[in-house]
Amino acid sequence: LFAPPRRDTSPILVFDTIRVYKEKALNEPLESAVHRPVRDKRITSKTNSAPFTIALNETDTFAWEALPGIGPTYARRILKYRALLGGYAYKEQLGEVYGLDTSGRWFDQVLEDGAALDSLRLNQDTVTRFYRHPYVRPAIAWEWVRYRERTGGFKNLDEVRGGYLMTDSIFRKIAPYLALQ
Repeated sequence: LFAPPRRDTSPILVFDTIRVYKEKALNEPLESAVHRPVRDKRITSKTNSAPFTIALNETDTFAWEALPGIGPTYARRILKYRALLGGYAYKEQLGEVYGLDTSGRWFDQVLEDGAALDSLRLNQDTVTRFYRHPYVRPAIAWEWVRYRERTGGFKNLDEVRGGYLMTDSIFRKIAPYLALQ
C-alpha cells in the first residue's frame, strides 16, 4: 500500500481485506496483524483439474473461463459472437471470434450440442434483421428482399445459392441459419 504520510498517529482500520487492530503498536511488523483467509478446498486450479467437456451453445461465461487459456474477455467475446450468429452451428466457428486461437488444448473439450439455431426467415424477415447477421452483407440482404418481392418468396434454398452475390463459401457458412417459413 502506497499512501501519502499521515499527520495523525492513530492506527488505521481496514475491514475488507486486511485487518489492523488498535492494540498492535505501529512499530511492530505488519505481518503479525494481517489475517489471511483460508483457501476453500472446493476451488481447484485449472491445471490440476481433470479435463471436462462443455456444450457449445448452452454454456455461460463461467464454464468457458474454466477452460485452460480462456479468460473473462474471451468468454464474453465467445458469447457475444454466439448471440450475433444465433448460435454456433459447428465448433470451428469459434475461430472467427476476435483473437481466439482454436489450436489450444481447450478446443477438444468443446462439444457440438446440436442446439436449435436462431434462423433467418427468408420470406418474412426485414433487411435490417438480415444484415445484422455476421455472414450477410447489406447488398445480399437487399438482394434477398428484392427477390422475395419480385417472385413472391423463396421456394427452396437453391434460389438463395443462385443469387449473383452469393458465393459457395458464404452459402456454406450461412445455410444452417436459413429457413423458408
